[in-house]
Amino acid sequence: SGMHMALLTQHEATQFTSRLLKVIGLSFKRRSDIISSMSYIFDADQRAEYEDSLSAEAEFLTNLIDSIGYNLKCQKEAFVPIFEECILPAFGPILTHGTNDPRARFGALCLFCDCVEHC
Repeated sequence: SGMHMALLTQHEATQFTSRLLKVIGLSFKRRSDIISSMSYIFDADQRAEYEDSLSAEAEFLTNLIDSIGYNLKCQKEAFVPIFEECILPAFGPILTHGTNDPRARFGALCLFCDCVEHC
């Protein structure tokens, strides 16, 4: 008796990924705004508050990206069209054009590596 996993349909997996990407996009925006603002902050206490915000946002972002990664690993080859339709347009530019957010770049790299490994 093998291990059984609940799989989303292709449509459900696409919707799930698309919705997560919207939330990820908002998180990227918040992180980018914080990172940009930090270049003008010289007060140590205020800088610590910004760093705490960045850290909390990073943890949230990790969980969101992991959720996509788990979906990708369950779907395997069936995830390729979702990757091409949803992930590539959202994360490709981060890898090709750069970003001021190393966490965004790391998230993009993780999803691309997961796709190569599991799809």
